[in-house]
Amino acid sequence: MSASRQGNRRLKNLLVFSCNCLARSRNRWGEHYARCRGRGMPHGKALKAVARKRLEVIYAIMGDKVPYAA
Repeated sequence: MSASRQGNRRLKNLLVFSCNCLARSRNRWGEHYARCRGRGMPHGKALKAVARKRLEVIYAIMGDKVPYAA
């Protein structure tokens, strides 16, 4: 399976780059990154997995129209 080339490239890069900072934190995003790395994913692929998970949360917040609660 290849990566999707659709969508706003700058927005996707911004999402992945912002996850680079989150991956080094000790919250749920850092733990998700550590689990991905523990399964043998390379750094870039693990960052994309964190970005995908974060995007799922963002869409859920927008769809339910409720504030984020960790």
